[in-house]
Amino acid sequence: MRARRAQKLCLHPLKNKLIQKPNLLNQPETQLDSQVTVVITVPFVPIFADAKLTRERGESAIRTFSNTLQQARHILPDGEIIGVLEQKIENQTATDGIRQLLLSEKCQLCLCDEFETVGRWYRGIRKAFDNNPGCSSVLLLPGDIEKIGDQHKFEQGLRRMITETNMSTLTVGDYTSTDPFKEQFDSCLAHPLLERTFPQSWPAIEKAGVRKVRSEYFCIGSNVFKTFLHEGWRWLPFDITMLLMHTAVSNSHLKLRRVDLGEITDTPTRNVDAATQQIVRFAFQLWFNGQSTITEADLAARKAAQNKLLAEYGSVTSRAIVDLLHLVNE
Repeated sequence: MRARRAQKLCLHPLKNKLIQKPNLLNQPETQLDSQVTVVITVPFVPIFADAKLTRERGESAIRTFSNTLQQARHILPDGEIIGVLEQKIENQTATDGIRQLLLSEKCQLCLCDEFETVGRWYRGIRKAFDNNPGCSSVLLLPGDIEKIGDQHKFEQGLRRMITETNMSTLTVGDYTSTDPFKEQFDSCLAHPLLERTFPQSWPAIEKAGVRKVRSEYFCIGSNVFKTFLHEGWRWLPFDITMLLMHTAVSNSHLKLRRVDLGEITDTPTRNVDAATQQIVRFAFQLWFNGQSTITEADLAARKAAQNKLLAEYGSVTSRAIVDLLHLVNE
């Protein structure tokens, strides 16, 4: 089922050759904050055999989504907000409550059939640009913000993301996490693999100072979005932010910016299985896009750093990486 859903988002590969459509890609710059739409994605909310636990998780999801929605309204009181909701979420408590929140705040509702969060990113961003030709950029926010370390810094950071993003800019919201897995993932896997996969783009990404190369906070200009799609990248339900950054730094008419949002805590739902999935899907996307140069030798060269991550999350993760490498070699 997931494979079929992922396939719907696959774009026809164009061998990474940019189709030159000047009227589409090279639109004139507008003022920095001319027309911004905020897209908030509703996270996956599970159900349990225990009805009480299911209801409690649903109520918790409503609270965290409400936090994000209020943040968006505070920084953009009159702005357009789109809430992206997976229409087949079985936790009815969460679905009904979040839908009511969106309607009460006069937000647009984007219903979709995407199990993975990143698929919902695409639906929301696409809806924002397609429905409003004057929309110059989209600010993406996750709907499961649990706790903000420094509220003032966070709000100022979001405002900067909006004001510093024009049609040809990608501004990534960088942050530190209280989740040790996220921090170790970046240093042990994400940065080394991104450096190896995009050796020409990595210096510019590193120079921009982006630590969270998989950040779920970014403001994307319309030209960045169009260029990404026209270069033939596949918007699969994996970690897409790194490919957007590669697009921004590898095209002379685009820019990459970074804004520090401070410390952020999201909903704590990760276990060993979830950690394994994160690692496998990250590397699989690199391979699937036809850009991966991951080999057994590459993994061995980074053994010291990766052992730190594997020791933390066990042999299940280690086996998953080995299986993945066999797939890549085939």
